[in-house]
Amino acid sequence: MAPRDASKRSRTRREGSGGPEVEHHKKSGAKNHKGARAFSSSSKEELQSLNEELLTVNHQLQTKLGELEQRNDDLDNLLQSTDLAAIFLDRNFCIKWFSPAMTPLLSLIPSDVGRPLSDFAQRFTDPDLLAEAEAVLRDLVPVSREIQTREGRWYLRRLLPYRTRADSINGIVITFTDVHALRNAERALKERNESLERRIAERTATLKVLQDVAGAANRASSLDEAIRMAIQLVCVHAQFDLGHAWRIDEATHTVLPLDVWYVAPGRDFSAFIDITMRTVLGPGDGIIRRTLALGEPQWMEDVHGQRFVRGSFEKFGIHSVATLPVIVEGKPIVVLEMFASSNLAIPGSTFLPSLKNVGIHIGHVIERQTLEKQVADQTDRERRSIGQELHDSVGQSLAGLAMMTRELISDPEAGSKRSSVPTINALHRGIEGAKIELRNVIRGMLPVEFDGNGLMNALLDLAETTETMHSIKCRFVSDEPDLVAIDDGFVGAQLYRIAQEAVRNAVTHGEATGIEIALRGRRRIELEVGDNGHGDWSKADTRGSGVRIMRYRADLIGGRIEVIAERGVGTRVLCIVPRGPHPAGGHGER
Repeated sequence: MAPRDASKRSRTRREGSGGPEVEHHKKSGAKNHKGARAFSSSSKEELQSLNEELLTVNHQLQTKLGELEQRNDDLDNLLQSTDLAAIFLDRNFCIKWFSPAMTPLLSLIPSDVGRPLSDFAQRFTDPDLLAEAEAVLRDLVPVSREIQTREGRWYLRRLLPYRTRADSINGIVITFTDVHALRNAERALKERNESLERRIAERTATLKVLQDVAGAANRASSLDEAIRMAIQLVCVHAQFDLGHAWRIDEATHTVLPLDVWYVAPGRDFSAFIDITMRTVLGPGDGIIRRTLALGEPQWMEDVHGQRFVRGSFEKFGIHSVATLPVIVEGKPIVVLEMFASSNLAIPGSTFLPSLKNVGIHIGHVIERQTLEKQVADQTDRERRSIGQELHDSVGQSLAGLAMMTRELISDPEAGSKRSSVPTINALHRGIEGAKIELRNVIRGMLPVEFDGNGLMNALLDLAETTETMHSIKCRFVSDEPDLVAIDDGFVGAQLYRIAQEAVRNAVTHGEATGIEIALRGRRRIELEVGDNGHGDWSKADTRGSGVRIMRYRADLIGGRIEVIAERGVGTRVLCIVPRGPHPAGGHGER
């Protein structure tokens, strides 16, 4: 116990033996404690400020992150909507990023990022891709090229440098734009342009042929020469080696060969020509008869195995045949046939229509030539008729006057005799009658002045002259003068000639004893000539040339002719000419 107590006392002395030092330490500790509390308060303020800054930065980062996510969503939607195939490569041509649309072109998956592009098999033909990528990376010049996939689709491939915001080059951007529809549209447009140019060339050549046919037909001195020139022009244009023509014999209803041929230089078809000239086509279903029945051009590209009245065409060296009808008044009367010594394909889609137009044009030429001949014949008949009328009327009167004059001359004292007075009076009456007859004849020959109501006056004179010269009843009726007034003298002249022709036919061929000429006009002009003859003059009139001439004159003024003939009743000729609205007269429509 003693040692322990001693030790306790010793410790007590040490603890209590500090004296002033212990007090100093106590004062110093209290001061340090106050400083620590001040430092702790300042640190808390700094930490609070730093925390607020961190919160602000965090908020900014959250905002930027939201904007980045929005941009990524926008970019994803843009790539999805545009279906743009794009791939980014680094400077070593390793994949950095690719769009979903690249998958069908390179079979990529997300884990392929970082792999070289050369590791992947291309699904398109582009052997120069990597070489051009190196050139773009070196020269910084974009390169474009159209490529085609194995499935046949076309893409526009573009190579561009990958530029950073610091304007440094960090790789290559490759884009693939689907231009398959555009390529197809370009091809279709090109084909359409080529087709249009081809059709224009064909149409131009066809128009040239039609123009040449028209010129040749107009220059031709005969129908055979016109047909021969037309056959030659068509054969040369369409590369035919042989051409020929047939005509219909209306009397026998057979088809006869015309001695009109075209033979290409250096070709010999004498055997075929000989057998053709000895052939007469009767009823049947051959190509010539079919052309006449349909009124349309016919085409036979290959005659192999076909049988014809003239035998097999192949033994004569013929392989292709084309025919075209010549239409006159809506009816085929001539057939042109062309032959080729090879299997000649139709030289264009406009070939057959152009052949038809050639036939129609030749038909118009035939109609014109026929009508010109009929007009010339009618002119000759008119001259003979005028000469006969002058001979029968004025000539006879002048002959009688000449006899009376000779009697007066033979008796020198006749002038002083009272017995010669009747002769002198008769001579005076004869001279006056001859003047009237001559004036009536001349009135029918000279053109009429059609100013205002000139046509109405001319038709009135025609009725009076007809009644006087032929001793038949002929009267003229019309609407009010302002309704039948005609401003165009040419129209009036043609109507007058139509009435003159109808009256002449009624007197000469219809043996009429009564004729009525009527002129009506409101919204159209109607000229009607009716007679009480036997009703058959339109058929007896020299193959109907009188009616044809009247129709021709009506066509010239845009009108039409109707001929109504009833046997034993008479004939009515009605010409109707349309015109514009006419002011209503005293009896006009309200």
